Amino acid sequence: MENNKFRFYVGWAQALFSVLVLWGLNNVSLGYSSQILNTNPIVLTCVLFSAGSFTLLLIGGSGPLSLETLRSVDTWGYGLSLLLLYIFGILLFKEIGATEGSFLQRVSVVLSVGFGWMILGRKPNKSQIVGTLAIITGLFIVACGIAPNKVGNVFLLVFLWSLCHMTRVFIAEMHRPHTAAVEANDPRSKCRVIGFVMFVVSMAFTSLLLILSFIGSLGGASLLQAAPTLQDFMYPPTIFIGIFLGIFLMAPLRYMEFASANAIKAENFLAITCFGSLSTLFWEWFTQPITGLSLKEFSNADLLAGIIITAGGMVMAVSKIRETHSQPKWKDYLRVSSQDIQLVSDTRDIIISSMEHFKYNTKRAASALEIPTDVIKAIIEDKKKVLALKPDVFSQVSRNYRINVAGCDSLTGLTNRTQFMTALKKKSSAKEPFSIMFIDLNRFKPVNDTYGHEAGDVVLKGVAERLLEIFPNKTPITRLGGDEFAILLNQNKQTAKSHSNKIEESLSQPFDYEGNKIIIGASVGIASYPEDGTDP
Repeated sequence: MENNKFRFYVGWAQALFSVLVLWGLNNVSLGYSSQILNTNPIVLTCVLFSAGSFTLLLIGGSGPLSLETLRSVDTWGYGLSLLLLYIFGILLFKEIGATEGSFLQRVSVVLSVGFGWMILGRKPNKSQIVGTLAIITGLFIVACGIAPNKVGNVFLLVFLWSLCHMTRVFIAEMHRPHTAAVEANDPRSKCRVIGFVMFVVSMAFTSLLLILSFIGSLGGASLLQAAPTLQDFMYPPTIFIGIFLGIFLMAPLRYMEFASANAIKAENFLAITCFGSLSTLFWEWFTQPITGLSLKEFSNADLLAGIIITAGGMVMAVSKIRETHSQPKWKDYLRVSSQDIQLVSDTRDIIISSMEHFKYNTKRAASALEIPTDVIKAIIEDKKKVLALKPDVFSQVSRNYRINVAGCDSLTGLTNRTQFMTALKKKSSAKEPFSIMFIDLNRFKPVNDTYGHEAGDVVLKGVAERLLEIFPNKTPITRLGGDEFAILLNQNKQTAKSHSNKIEESLSQPFDYEGNKIIIGASVGIASYPEDGTDP
């Protein structure tokens, strides 16, 4: 499970790089393009997304998950939320300044914590609650500076923007085609999936704006006052700078956003976005000699709010990283999957069936499934029924369940009758010599009559152990029922007969039960393919 922790830390690194570097550069680039190059920022966004999507599609090439991505409701949900995000963002920045707006947009962090807790069962720890309260405090300081006549519009737009932003990041975390690409550990598939997601977004966004621009060119009323004109779409600097930034900025930004949200969870990614405003300020200052942009002016209230909001995000991020070091072992195997009811149900079925099979012996069930006992206890104690095995773990556990539980005799641990008959049919279809040894215990009924069924169970377990000592190399051995056993050997009759004496001698040795020496015997019969028959 060390690989999961490595992916978790890489996710944090990607989130930090996205917000501290790419987000800041993105904001500076948009400011430079609109203020110095006189490009329309909305058209530039369309070109950015289009160039970024084609870049990722070229890297990803043809392959699996293409149609799945286009057909997935997750893709269209992401596209719609991002489209609305830009519209609400434009309207918000028409009401208030960029500095105040960027701080107020951190409402998305507060919403994500509430959504993760109430809907997905991700209960925040104390540090996350403290960090959330700090962000709320900073938001309150900024809100106090808003003009009374704008409060209603600003609060509504901030809420709608934050809701879309939170939805977008949660969809990026749980996007099913992208998750499949992550589990396959295929970087090209991840590029392909994200490329198609961005393609859908850019086409939808561009189509909407072209319609609005066309209506405006006919003298009609525009749905957005900031809607671009048709000339804006044909302005060369917009095309060139948009393509450049789409390739070198937008493509890696969206790739890392999807990857980090999937690895560290959406609410933690959104906590990192608290660094976005100060990151933008730093890159404006750092690139000022090149861009000629003037720095944003911060009031003392804005500066205080920025420090508090950033500190709150830092507390949340650090606490989550520290929590990973001390988390129980089961968190390496399980995840909260309230949105995937089928996976939760299948996980519980496997665990509960295994426990019943081994008569609620947790150690035996855990050993058969090859998972820690903590995982079984966590599933059983999960009253909300939201925990499920992680997909890569589920695959291995399902295989172990089929072999060691569903195909296993609960008393002796030997192969059960169904699995044995399946192996027999496979062997007969291979047309190669094999033999079946049938073992019937002698004087077994008096054991139950004299000492009780518990003593009989001890003897049956002992018989199984002795047979496994004689045939240790995964030879199919089964208890057909009662006191009858069978063994499937890849040997002809003559070779198989050499084992009869070993079996009879081994099973004639006394079995110990509470100080009593119990002596039984065994009768062994052999049938071989093809001389004794060709039908199983």
